[in-house]
Amino acid sequence: MSEPVRGLRVLAIAEDLRGLVTACRVQAPLLTLQRLGVVADYRVTDSALAGLARDFTFDVLWVQRAPAPRLAATIVERFAAAYLHDMDDLLVTEPDYVTAGEFPDRGALVAVIEGASVFTVPSLRLASLVERHAGVSLAAKTAVCPNALEFPRQPPREPARPQGLLFTQSHRLALTESREAVLGAVRSCAAAEKLPLYYFGPPPDVLGHGVEALLGPIVPCGYLDFWRYHAALAAWPSMLGVAPLETEGDACTLDFIRAKSDIKMVEYGGFGHPAVYSRAAPYADTDLIAGRLADNTASAWSDALAAMLDDGWRSLADEQRAVVEARSLHRIAAGPWASALARARLPEARAAGELMSGRRGWRSVFPFRSQ
Repeated sequence: MSEPVRGLRVLAIAEDLRGLVTACRVQAPLLTLQRLGVVADYRVTDSALAGLARDFTFDVLWVQRAPAPRLAATIVERFAAAYLHDMDDLLVTEPDYVTAGEFPDRGALVAVIEGASVFTVPSLRLASLVERHAGVSLAAKTAVCPNALEFPRQPPREPARPQGLLFTQSHRLALTESREAVLGAVRSCAAAEKLPLYYFGPPPDVLGHGVEALLGPIVPCGYLDFWRYHAALAAWPSMLGVAPLETEGDACTLDFIRAKSDIKMVEYGGFGHPAVYSRAAPYADTDLIAGRLADNTASAWSDALAAMLDDGWRSLADEQRAVVEARSLHRIAAGPWASALARARLPEARAAGELMSGRRGWRSVFPFRSQ
């Protein structure tokens, strides 16, 4: 059995240095890998290579999501089959609830996917959908690194009846055909039980047309960063989380939603909050068992919410213990992430300056933008 790799120097190119996804899929794993000794030093930059010194040397190049086309061209040319590429969404297709052209340049992204030596994803389901939509073969280089979090070192939360409802969104709501039925059930439940509906996220009008009215009265809690949001989940009393996802619509939209991860189940379940989730692939096709799944009808959601408020919360401690055991970042970092970095290790150290100088125009590498 080979010795575990230790002391790696990592350069990570993130899509958004302040983004929740970057914190979850890049910054938090790297912090834990450093504590474990797998990583000795690292830098996290963006497509502008902000704050990056030319002489920083690295053993692993970690590319997150979709770098800007010009940088993508440089990566593909100079680091072909010599970097790790992490994707958490099906960015090679656009769902109908986003503005056309909002997603990254497809040609550049597919080239980055193809050129990676290791392709990390939260689930095999996402990898297979990327293969189908991008038309590339990924089986030999895919490494599943499930979403994982740092949880408080304390006993599971004492089960208690939820004191409110909790709804969290980082951007537009992935709910279209079922929006009125599901959000109406949530609004009716909060009103009937006289429970506050706490909302974490951007202003509700960002979520989509009509969402604010469908939700009814909310207690806005603002848009917290990754670390503060999880501190709040750990500190708050028991809440009933709601996590809707669409299950009806056109093929591209449904594939985009199927490719999503179970991060809300990790968050609600791991921090000890019972929850109701749509019976969609991210929550039905997972190793986690927490809360209750509901079909996207008003009656199914109303029944599931009522059941969780009745006595469904009583199994909370066992569910929390199981989620924490399965998705402890310490365990996932020491296992899947460390293994993926070892596979992506360069034969010899390279310098960040190689990404900076003499970059060709990206259109000479990706001449056509294809959607």
